[in-house]
Amino acid sequence: MERLAVSFSYMGKVWEQFEAGRSTGGVLADAQREAQQERLYGAMYAYVAGTVKALAAADGTVEEGRNRIREVCRQMPWVSAEQVALRTLLASGGHDSVEGIYACPRCGREVVSEGEEADRISELTIAEGALDETMPLKLAYPIEVKDNKGETVVSAASITFRRPSLSDCMAANVFFGLNDEVRLAYRINVESIEAVNGAAVDKKFRNTWGMYLFDRMDGDDLQTLAEWQASAGFQTRVMKRCRKCGKTWEVQLSTMGFFASGLTR
Repeated sequence: MERLAVSFSYMGKVWEQFEAGRSTGGVLADAQREAQQERLYGAMYAYVAGTVKALAAADGTVEEGRNRIREVCRQMPWVSAEQVALRTLLASGGHDSVEGIYACPRCGREVVSEGEEADRISELTIAEGALDETMPLKLAYPIEVKDNKGETVVSAASITFRRPSLSDCMAANVFFGLNDEVRLAYRINVESIEAVNGAAVDKKFRNTWGMYLFDRMDGDDLQTLAEWQASAGFQTRVMKRCRKCGKTWEVQLSTMGFFASGLTR
């Protein structure tokens, strides 16, 4: 068993560990079908649910039933699901390189990561442990939404988020595709809103007001949320250096691109 990057609560249990098996032809076919229809999060779910052999909870429960595993995996935090999927891909052999082209923010020259200079998934560190499942974000700049009469219909001084699950990601993918990455990321976070000003919210509130909140959220608050999300799982920010001007800066590796290409190998 390997420890999940982030443990999570579901059906009265805290799931902490997983055992990954190998992917079968059926699992790969299901995942590739989802990916071909631009439902990459659905592909991730099909792959993870199909390759996990067992899940272990804090109370000693070990779940090996296929239907139950599929059910629990839907609620697995995205950062843990990504960990499971990439670990399984690496175990199946093949290359583990992440290629990319990055423009120097100082001089504009392209820095190409490929071949021997490509970044490698196997070399990335992973933050593991029972990290906080939720984050109450006190907005540095509170948000008010008013109707046509000037009356306040929504007021947000704090928003409580949980770590987005695979289910959240799949639901968000229905609203926005992979070509609209920023809005897709917003919608994923909308799906994971638990409370506003300490009061629990429901699906109707999220569908009605969630994107309005993100459209009006200050950049500093968005950054705070993004840093919390990035604090768990694979640490995918790496340093690059421009050979022309010597500038060094951080870039974000495309682990989703690595997963998508791995399905076809």
